[in-house]
Amino acid sequence: MSRPECYLSLELEQRMNLQVRIMTIQDYMRYGGVIDKSDDDRRVKSFGFDKHTEDMLIYFTRLLDKAIELENWNLVKKTKDEISDFKKKYTDKKKSLHELELHYEELDDKLREWLMEYLATSLERTQNESSKIDMQMIRENLNKKKRKKEK
Repeated sequence: MSRPECYLSLELEQRMNLQVRIMTIQDYMRYGGVIDKSDDDRRVKSFGFDKHTEDMLIYFTRLLDKAIELENWNLVKKTKDEISDFKKKYTDKKKSLHELELHYEELDDKLREWLMEYLATSLERTQNESSKIDMQMIRENLNKKKRKKEK
């Protein structure tokens, strides 16, 4: 036969459950920090990439200006080929950075949704546990009063 629970043991259980829930939230918030840091690193790379792209456009423009001025059509063709190569690399890199941005956004959204659901569930569980404790306290108080009357 199991020992009947008293409200003190129920309160202890509730406090322990609450601590576990808070620790779970802390862990997932740390995970959110990792996602945020990774996205920040991606953003820095993206800004650096954008600066490199600007520099390359300036380089190509100057090179073409010089080639046209000198009427060096071989240099114009060579520069055109370099621009085509750069455009391919640029497109691939930009696509990769964009996919990474979307990936981090999706992870962040999913984490936020999970945390909101977890918080709602935790609140409901805590309220149910509180109600159970309150009911047990009422029962125990009624039993004490009943025993006093019987004496």
